[in-house]
Amino acid sequence: MRLRRLIQEIHRRSIWQVLAVYLFGAWIGYEVVLALVEGLALPPWLPGLAIVLFVIGLPIVVATALVQEGAPRLSGPDLHLLDDLELADDGGGQEEATGPVERPHGALHDILTWRKAFLGGVLAFALWGVVAAGWLVFGGATGVAVPAESVAVESDRTGILRVAVEPPGAVVKLRLIDAEGVAGPPHGLDGGSAEVDAGEYLIEVEHPDHNPLTLVAEVPTDSVVEVDARLAPAGAGTEGMALVPAGPAAGSGRVESPFLIDRHEVTNAEYLAFMAAGGYREPAYWPETLVIDGESMAWSAAVARLVDDTGIQAPRGWSGGIHPEGKAAHPVVGVTWYEAVAYLRWAGKELPTMAQWRRAALGDDSRLFPWGSAQDDIERRANFSLLDTRPVGSYPAGLSPFGVADMAGNVREWLKGEDRARKPVVGGSWLDPTYMFEQAESFAPGFSSNAIGFRGVRRLRTD
Repeated sequence: MRLRRLIQEIHRRSIWQVLAVYLFGAWIGYEVVLALVEGLALPPWLPGLAIVLFVIGLPIVVATALVQEGAPRLSGPDLHLLDDLELADDGGGQEEATGPVERPHGALHDILTWRKAFLGGVLAFALWGVVAAGWLVFGGATGVAVPAESVAVESDRTGILRVAVEPPGAVVKLRLIDAEGVAGPPHGLDGGSAEVDAGEYLIEVEHPDHNPLTLVAEVPTDSVVEVDARLAPAGAGTEGMALVPAGPAAGSGRVESPFLIDRHEVTNAEYLAFMAAGGYREPAYWPETLVIDGESMAWSAAVARLVDDTGIQAPRGWSGGIHPEGKAAHPVVGVTWYEAVAYLRWAGKELPTMAQWRRAALGDDSRLFPWGSAQDDIERRANFSLLDTRPVGSYPAGLSPFGVADMAGNVREWLKGEDRARKPVVGGSWLDPTYMFEQAESFAPGFSSNAIGFRGVRRLRTD
């Protein structure tokens, strides 16, 4: 019955009330933290830091309550807490106390005080604020719009959108993106500038001699937003690719030369075309030696192990040499790094370096995700659903600054890598939490997974 006695004694000493007040206060504090994170576009790990501080504070508050109210005594042959309580309730058989009973206390009584517990809570919240302020100052929360200043805006719910296209002569259309991430009907943008309702827009650019391009821009009220649309030249082997200019690569140095990158991850249908062209039978697409399951072997022996569920040379998870029904437009998964390299050699491309990938994903500023730093509506911008892959390009609101889709979520992507034994993957997948976008992992090049795919890059020819 010792547990029952403990619960009864804790209840008598108001520990439950203290616990309830603390949890309610922690909930209020956490809601304030979420509001600050959303309003200031703070990084997604700051709410987690607040939870850690709340968890650390909980045992301190409980210990303080026990010490200040008098800890329950549960040992000793002559102590019968429940019996004493029952007799006290009956009011008989015991002499009433004639004066207050003083409880002896020691060093803990002076250390664990309510004043110190309160000051500790204030300091913990101040610590969180210092971390948040430090990120704002040094982490580089960036603005998304240019103040309107002298631009005349006719209503309080409009802004100015300007699109500069290179080369000139392109047709530009706008589509308003709704709260579900769905783009509305197109509207022309004549002259490269227009006053538009505040909101988020898809910018679709088409030119007869260049690849089409789609970008995303957020137009706040009373602001001017300027967008540069640089189109990739059309040509053999460049279909479906976007142009990425030279520039910084978000923690991976700098990309010194412009390049082209696939706007979408390679799909099942595209990989099937590689197989139909004899991709698994052509040694020119493969390294001379592959390492499969830790064993080094010639490519002919290695590709014999790269088979689907029915023993046919195809990605793992396929059956009969064909991808799952209804998934032609989904990204191909279940492929090793070697298979990704072989496909891209067949297509005249190669895997991106880490610098190229981060440059294409995050652009010039210190945004957290390809679309910016917003994290309250990730479900409409990227596939971190824990359900399955989605058709490529299903999240137009999640495009990168250069119009590249699905760089966060859907599937992780193989990169080139310099280490022969381990190859990097980046971007997070449908099977991952959102913070995996920032994490780079590495696997043996013979490894395959239903959450890893790839896309290709190629050099931009200037002649």
